[in-house]
Amino acid sequence: MIKNILEKLCLTDGVSGNEHNISLQVFNILKAYTQKVSIDNDFNVCAVMGNLQSDYHIMLDAHIDQIGFIITDILKDGKIKFKPVGGIDNRIILGKKVNIFPKNIQGIIASDESLKEVIPIESMFIDPLISENEVKDS
Repeated sequence: MIKNILEKLCLTDGVSGNEHNISLQVFNILKAYTQKVSIDNDFNVCAVMGNLQSDYHIMLDAHIDQIGFIITDILKDGKIKFKPVGGIDNRIILGKKVNIFPKNIQGIIASDESLKEVIPIESMFIDPLISENEVKDS
């Protein structure tokens, strides 16, 4: 059961500033275990459980958003330029698969620069493995 819950959470998109999907997922999971659960206008999820009359209370606090990227340009060859949303270490993202929402286009982070040094994010792009027109139509 816990494995299924973690899998649902990990597979739900929720980049900072676009947390509505992950907030709804957390809401739906928590409503089965709590007396009261709500989502506010900023997509914060609050849940209450246990004895509300108790002298003792525990608060659990966690981020549910993800680091990600925002598209800044689509080049003539179909490559996609991006900037980070959240703190991302450039040394670990080259070659990573990404999903471009909302159309769920698959891509790979790539660069034309040498791998001898840490490549600045401005020199990276997402190769969507489809044509420029297909990217723009999505």
